[in-house]
Amino acid sequence: MAFNYQNKKRPGPPLYTSFGETPPPASRSKKMKKVLGEEDVFIREYVNRENKGFTGTIKVRYADFQVNEIDKDGNLVQLTNFDPPVYPSDLEVPDIDAEKIKELLSEEEITKIAALKDLPPNQKESVEIEVTNFDKEQRTFLHKYVKLIGSNTLNSNTLDKPDGKKFIEVNTKKKSRAEIRRSNAKKIKFLHFTLMKTNTETSEMLFLLGKQFSKKVNKFQIAGTKDKRAVTSQRVSCKYLNYSDIDKLTLNRIKLGNFEYKEHPLQLGDLKGNFFRIAIRGVTATDETIEETMTLFKENGFINYFGLQRFGNNAEAATHDVGRLLLQNNWRAAVQLILRPVPVQLNTPPKIQKIEYLKQRYAQSKSAAMTLRGCDDVGFLKSCIEARILVGLARHGENAFLNALENITRNTATLYLHAYQSYIWNRVVSERIKKFGKEIQVGDLVLVEVITPEIPPVKEPKPESMKERREERRRNRREDEEEDEEDDDEEEIIYDVPAARANIHVVTAEDIARAAYTLADVVYPCPGYDVKLPENEIGSWYYDYLKEDNLDMESFRSSVKLFSLTGSYRKIVLKAPDVAWSIIRHDLPDDDILLSDACKLANRTLSEFKTKSLKAVAIEMTLPPGVYATMALREVMKCSAYAAHQRTPVSSVPIPVVQTEEGAYIDY
Repeated sequence: MAFNYQNKKRPGPPLYTSFGETPPPASRSKKMKKVLGEEDVFIREYVNRENKGFTGTIKVRYADFQVNEIDKDGNLVQLTNFDPPVYPSDLEVPDIDAEKIKELLSEEEITKIAALKDLPPNQKESVEIEVTNFDKEQRTFLHKYVKLIGSNTLNSNTLDKPDGKKFIEVNTKKKSRAEIRRSNAKKIKFLHFTLMKTNTETSEMLFLLGKQFSKKVNKFQIAGTKDKRAVTSQRVSCKYLNYSDIDKLTLNRIKLGNFEYKEHPLQLGDLKGNFFRIAIRGVTATDETIEETMTLFKENGFINYFGLQRFGNNAEAATHDVGRLLLQNNWRAAVQLILRPVPVQLNTPPKIQKIEYLKQRYAQSKSAAMTLRGCDDVGFLKSCIEARILVGLARHGENAFLNALENITRNTATLYLHAYQSYIWNRVVSERIKKFGKEIQVGDLVLVEVITPEIPPVKEPKPESMKERREERRRNRREDEEEDEEDDDEEEIIYDVPAARANIHVVTAEDIARAAYTLADVVYPCPGYDVKLPENEIGSWYYDYLKEDNLDMESFRSSVKLFSLTGSYRKIVLKAPDVAWSIIRHDLPDDDILLSDACKLANRTLSEFKTKSLKAVAIEMTLPPGVYATMALREVMKCSAYAAHQRTPVSSVPIPVVQTEEGAYIDY
């Protein structure tokens, strides 16, 4: 259904023939938006304050920042091959004497029969087996064999030829649409593969894959999002995607490999962490300073701050500010902040320009209905937060701000609320480190155990009625025709321990005397109505900081279920378990100093450096899900990791392209 709100009596802003295209030049602004900085969200302290660290530049080349997912079984996800997937074998037939089959049929005949069952539905093929010298019992045995291996996809009939010879003809069975659907349901549904992307947002990558393979985006499932300006590898699953379709892929910055068919899809959170390989270029510190810094980093870790990604990049309409307004039940102000226009620059991505144009129209007209006039892009209206709010206002009334907010999904609403929780958590932790340093305090909290929730017993299903079977068939038909709005929306997995699953211990003087815990064991709560606060001075800071925003802990228990949060616990300091580093001396600022998995697969090697006049540091480490690598780098470099980014691309450096034996082009 397309939304097309019009009001001829009330003039609105100029209507362009194709709504949502790149805004007219007049709507672009030379004014720069105020960018959110680390100071604004209380990312201020360091664990090793006495150490000066070393400075440098990160992400000069995309391959300078590599991320490999670690799956839920602890395996490192790497692109290692482009081989086709192995189909599940159905050649083992139960209750059939394999030796007897080999006595009756040749290897060639067995292979031909097995090949018939893998043909596409309704493709007619047949195989004839001579059985002139077989008795009735042997012929019956062969008919049963065909029926068993065919899984209702093959027919077998005995034929009498004019010359007196007998044959059993095995052919593919023509199936109705319902039979084809039932047969497909029994097959392995999901193609899993490793995806290596370069300088691409995860959401953009899924959109491009959907477009390439003519699949809806929600058919692709991932365990978690990955950095954009990087080379990242992760597992992806897709429903009903055939390996043969992979030949259609024409995207230079996306490579697929390690294909595998499985019965179940990936789920968000199906990972144990991420393995990082990071190069810091332009380092001028001495080798001794580098060694000292990295040794302290390995021994003491870093402050487990929520990074700037959590809060957005616009200081005038930050995500946590929206969360604060939602907790205050100030629906009008929350909507106005979400819909506040932001200056559009020439290099702004088209989708963001489209959103900002929508917000500009609303700022001019003050009418959601007029703003949406001419907008019939259903996908945009469903996937864009601002558009969904405007649709809610147009449906329920221009002042129905709560109704408009309820038009967004819980996943989106919690993005704002979690940002505010993170803001308070960062502030408490910064003040705690500033005042008490690395010393553990009486009353601090330690996570003793993560409680596994009880899984309710599965009830035996009741026999389905005819009506229920019809409804199930309707749901199956709708499955590939309708898009689930929840899947289109941005989702977030909270990797901190939820309050209901945390067994918390309060640190005592005796614990400190016997050195039972270190700072790396301490957890502090992200505020919610069901968390325990530190039983010391630090606990009172939560109330003080919330009070400044006219909130308290009960504010997280909202009468609107959408905006209620129980809270969770997060380690204040994190140690990477496997930190390793090396000092690299090279010749030019843009030398290759780290190779991606795809380049290794193509047998590329690093060049021998001659002058070795420049210095870089390569760091490897594994971090749990939900931990920001930029916060780890910040501890090492003693400055904002965002300030250390390569702001201007190295335009004089062409991105190398490698051609593998398979003909796949790999850029990195």
